[in-house]
Amino acid sequence: MTYMWLHMPVELQVALILFLVQVANYAILVINYRATANGHMRTMVLTDGLCATFTFVVIRRIAKMAETDAIIPWLGYMLGGMVGSVIGMSISKLLHKQEKP
Repeated sequence: MTYMWLHMPVELQVALILFLVQVANYAILVINYRATANGHMRTMVLTDGLCATFTFVVIRRIAKMAETDAIIPWLGYMLGGMVGSVIGMSISKLLHKQEKP
């Protein structure tokens, strides 16, 4: 796996990192919204801190990128947000034991 990572184009490495960070960030964000709506203070505070941390990492990483190589990383960022929302909703439904409509 390390060999594959080392020989992967930098744009693809950045896209993969942003994808994974966004999956985690959006999953946590969805859980945070539901915790806020349901009045779960501890969960809300914890997920707020995690969201801020992930957002900082993403902003820092994007700020270091050159504008010319932004398409592939943007795709990773966008798709990570989409996948993260689905994962976050699934986890949140389990945490709050909400039945499907």
